[in-house]
Amino acid sequence: MDTALSPLRGELLYEAIQERIKRHIIEARLTPGDPLPTEAELARLLGVGRNSLREAVKALQTLGIVEIRHGHGMFVGNLSLDHLTEGLAMRILVEFNRDLHTVREMLELRDLLETAMVWRLAGHLTPEQKIELEACVADMEDRAARGETIAAADRSFHDALYRPLNNALILQLLNVFWDVFLAIEDQLPPRPIPQTETAAHHRRILDLLITGDGPGAAQVLSDDFRFNQAWYADLNERESTSRD
Repeated sequence: MDTALSPLRGELLYEAIQERIKRHIIEARLTPGDPLPTEAELARLLGVGRNSLREAVKALQTLGIVEIRHGHGMFVGNLSLDHLTEGLAMRILVEFNRDLHTVREMLELRDLLETAMVWRLAGHLTPEQKIELEACVADMEDRAARGETIAAADRSFHDALYRPLNNALILQLLNVFWDVFLAIEDQLPPRPIPQTETAAHHRRILDLLITGDGPGAAQVLSDDFRFNQAWYADLNERESTSRD
């Protein structure tokens, strides 16, 4: 019998069932989309009732670890970071009226991640990538000049920038950052610098990458992130002062 699916005794069932199913996925070297034992088989192997099993599986389903296909059974989920996005967005929205600390922490993490990666791209942009990035920057410039939000074009720029690195986890993390930002964007006051300046920063980043200046591109990118961190800090201080 698979040791990962041996009967449970003397443990907290809810947590233990989840851990055994996760161990089974790992030890059996299953990948997203692979079938799992049926509900009846899992209940028998683990020595638990179906109600306890269903409650545990629901939690794993929420996390994207297990996928239930009605009429077909249980399968390994897509293991995405969607739950992380939802959790971060909810935490930030709950904190929003009293503290922006989590937002600043998220920006700091993004700063560290992106400035480390952008060095690797200097002088190595493909012709196709240059065309796509140029289109993103031009879109940002046009939207900024018309007074429209540039968030979508900004997001497309960063996605196009790092996609050729073929690091799916990094792209997922960046999507988490963007999804959280877009969840709170409408509740933020306007930034103290015009969007035209943000667009200009991205034009500068692209120009520096094309000429092979990785450190210069990383510095411009980091300066943009740190300005946002300072802006959020100022927003938080003003909110605290108004409450006092």
